[in-house]
Amino acid sequence: MAVRENLDEIMTSSTVPDVDSDTADAATVSAMLDEHARLRSLLKDAIAATPASGEGYWVGVGIDEVVVRGESPETVMAGIEAGVAAGGAVVLEFVSSEPRVIIL
Repeated sequence: MAVRENLDEIMTSSTVPDVDSDTADAATVSAMLDEHARLRSLLKDAIAATPASGEGYWVGVGIDEVVVRGESPETVMAGIEAGVAAGGAVVLEFVSSEPRVIIL
C-alpha cells in the first residue's frame, strides 16, 4: 500500500543511502530492506504489547521509532510527520480485533 502519491519525495533515514536516480545498486536496496525489516520488527512488538480493543485501528512507526496509533492511515501519517524525525521510511499496518477465519 503506498501512502504517498509521489514516492520520489520520500526522504530516507541517515542509515539508508539516498537514491538520486531511478535505479539503485544492490547495497542501496539491501540497506532499504534492512531498514524496513527493522521498522517492521518494532511495529510487530508494539502491536503485541498493545491491549486488544473492540475496534480495528491503524498503527505505524517511522525512523524515529515512535509508534503512532489512529483511526485512519492519514491520522497515523500526520502523527508520524509531526515528529522530530519526520520523513524517511514508514511502516503502517491495520490491526483488526476480528481474526480472519478460513473455512475449508
